[in-house]
Amino acid sequence: YIAEDGLSGVTAAKKLLPHLVLMDINLPNLDGRVVTTRIKSIPHLSEIPIVALTANNSQENRDLALAAGCDGFMTKPIDVDLFPEQVASYLNGRRQRLSQHEQGRRLQQYNAQIVQKLEEKVIELEDANHHLAQLERVKSDFLTLVSHELRTPLTLISGYANLMEKTLQESGDTPALKASIYAANQLNNGMVQMQSVIDEIIRVARITTGMLDLAVGPVRLPQLVNEIEQQFNEVCDERDLT
Repeated sequence: YIAEDGLSGVTAAKKLLPHLVLMDINLPNLDGRVVTTRIKSIPHLSEIPIVALTANNSQENRDLALAAGCDGFMTKPIDVDLFPEQVASYLNGRRQRLSQHEQGRRLQQYNAQIVQKLEEKVIELEDANHHLAQLERVKSDFLTLVSHELRTPLTLISGYANLMEKTLQESGDTPALKASIYAANQLNNGMVQMQSVIDEIIRVARITTGMLDLAVGPVRLPQLVNEIEQQFNEVCDERDLT
């Protein structure tokens, strides 16, 4: 099994219980040393041999890997002729260890690196959170502006539609007038629906920003269904829908 990053590597180790782990030191999100420390901290995984695998063959890199919990150290590129023998040796109990003094010194260095990376991650998360808050404010302001700007023309159109419908109703009862009255009525109904959509946009925006208090409680479904049925009965009759 090949893990694409450190987190998926830890998950895979918990699930698969491998006999041996080849740990690339340069992994995304969590580097190989941190992943090694995490796997070794899990009781039923602590005895699994973990061998560091890296192109950086410096003494410092090797010692830090062993201090983090790796049981061995191999460099890239892999020697394909020696590789099976190397894997077999670790499966059979081979372990590379630092002296007690060197282990303490490298462990202190390793801990300092972890603290530094943790500080960098905290700063990165704070910046991301600040950016998200800015985007949320922009979105909220945009929705408020759009809803406000849409209300004005909708109110104007709805007012003229009502006036036109009332004037036509008082003008006579010819087929042409009836068609015009129907058109004015449909126009007004459309304005009401648009206003409802705008109100819904505002409500959703207030919910997402935590500015709307929701009244959570029992709902009488028969009453709700009846109200919806009454609301759409006329439309369904006109369009021959059930």
